Amino acid sequence: VSLLHDLKERGPALMLCHEEKECVRLQAIFERFGLRAAFFINRDLTFYSITASHEYEHERLKVLFGLLNHAYDVVLTTPDAALGYTIPTMTLTDHILRIDLSTVMEPGDLAERLTASGYSRVDMVDSAGQFALRGGIIDIFPPYAVYEDGEEENSHGSRPVRLEFFGDEIDRMGVFETDTQRISHNITAVEFPPAREVLVSEEAGEKLRDAIGSLFKKTKDARTAEELTRERAELDGGGDIHFADKYLTLIYPERESLLDYFYDGVHPVLIQSTHAVADRLKAGEWHRNQVVEELLESGTVSSKYTDYDKPAAHLDLFFDRNVTIHLDSLSRGLSGRKLAGLFGFSTKHMVSYAENYSLLCEDLRGYAASRYRVAVMTENETAAQHLCELLEASEFRARVDDTPDFADKDWQRGEICVCYGGGGTGDELTGPRIAILST
Repeated sequence: VSLLHDLKERGPALMLCHEEKECVRLQAIFERFGLRAAFFINRDLTFYSITASHEYEHERLKVLFGLLNHAYDVVLTTPDAALGYTIPTMTLTDHILRIDLSTVMEPGDLAERLTASGYSRVDMVDSAGQFALRGGIIDIFPPYAVYEDGEEENSHGSRPVRLEFFGDEIDRMGVFETDTQRISHNITAVEFPPAREVLVSEEAGEKLRDAIGSLFKKTKDARTAEELTRERAELDGGGDIHFADKYLTLIYPERESLLDYFYDGVHPVLIQSTHAVADRLKAGEWHRNQVVEELLESGTVSSKYTDYDKPAAHLDLFFDRNVTIHLDSLSRGLSGRKLAGLFGFSTKHMVSYAENYSLLCEDLRGYAASRYRVAVMTENETAAQHLCELLEASEFRARVDDTPDFADKDWQRGEICVCYGGGGTGDELTGPRIAILST
């Protein structure tokens, strides 16, 4: 946490973990200590004409949109998610919509732009990725947006927006509730990304038709012909193209991944458990090869389109071009790497004290006698204030601080900082004499 705070001026850091749950755990910890953290989740690609949830897609677009807007201090992900192809940076930039009260646009033209950005037209919006057009009123439900009201600090999130037009000018903008369909408060501007990660342009659509037509002419299998006919009908229908993931490199020949949203030599990279990250990458490659093999056997895609992520070697090249920090309990998986330095830290994991206040006090006296700087984590501000009062009544020097800084020179040895915003287990660093305890 301290390192990431120091590196914030270099731009967002990228942190690789071997499991999604570890990304979620660390994201919560980073956010608790004042860092703007995001988790770029891996998603299963959809290769057939079936309706699938876009929840993970929306989460990924939120992160990519945030990276373009410098909204994060650190992005956590797994190696397979980092290498998987996604919407190119320029395509995402071109499809970000910013609308304010000075925007001049016909409602019909805005509806066309929303459709091109992957939004589905419905009669009444009730979930992210939809829009509705009724006369001079357009309702939009972005997967994520930045809302401005002209006075207070910008707000972020996923809430539906209503635009009321008078001709080609916007007369009123506001966030509304889907259950009542009434505007809850007015805004002056909104900016949001597309609703789909894979956007099929007219040009890409024509290439898809040619690719499907070519396969249809070659196949002699009835089931394959039926699947290809279904894909062609879906393409001609003008709605969602559910099988678009299968043709990622045809639609996006740029072959960009999350790594392309980070500039070489600028952003620090952190790898937690190098050996486990490498194992995760190998397992991901094996699984993807199995899927590709099944696709080729089905005859529903040509082999030249079955490239869905950057090779593993690209990750090593990315590490070499950036300042990379390996965080390992043991130096496994580092053979053959040129290291600029090797630093060791002696730590001891601590159990949660829960409701055992007497044991907490006993250990705190020991830390105070050894002149440790101690932070005690609580669930919320109320619990922190209550614990601080108890500690002071027990003649401890204690204060409440939600973001303790262990490098703070004014933090006296033996003083206890009570913070809030999360739980988890604690740690003791014997060298610098720092203890983080959990209640």
